Amino acid sequence: MVTMESTPNLRQGTLTTLLAATILAVSLLFSSPLRAQSLDGAKAAGQIVEQANGMLAACPGAPASVSGLVESINAKRLQQYQDIASKTGATITQVQARAGAKLRQSSPGGCK
Repeated sequence: MVTMESTPNLRQGTLTTLLAATILAVSLLFSSPLRAQSLDGAKAAGQIVEQANGMLAACPGAPASVSGLVESINAKRLQQYQDIASKTGATITQVQARAGAKLRQSSPGGCK
């Protein structure tokens, strides 16, 4: 039975679970060495930028291969975010915002 007194603890538990799931999803997104190398290289070259919504964006003038990489990674990220949202009860927007903040913090930079 959920009481008024247990609600803050329940909410804190949900946020903790959301944070842990987001960190796991972000780490899984970079588990493929080839994809991570390509992603890291494109970021270093200023061809890809992390967005606040946890998705990638190809910078203007980026090669078509970079756009394809962005689309592929974004599709996988969106699926991970949806899975986390359904497991934690958070909205997908909340999951994306938390992931976006973590990704932008760990990968500063932008388009060149």
